[in-house]
Amino acid sequence: WLVDKGFDQEYGARPLKRAIQRYIQNPIANLILDMKDKKLDAIKIDVDDDQLILNNKIFAIN
Repeated sequence: WLVDKGFDQEYGARPLKRAIQRYIQNPIANLILDMKDKKLDAIKIDVDDDQLILNNKIFAIN
């Protein structure tokens, strides 16, 4: 999925860096910022209907 989004016939794999930033790094950063009072244990990334789904395990901070 990520290769399909980040590959271009004209530019090869150069757009892959932007695809990783757009579809992986930015959503993870937003998830971390949204979890101010919680601890993030893990993030699982899945593809469903041509969209990335971020699943996380959250444990409350005592």
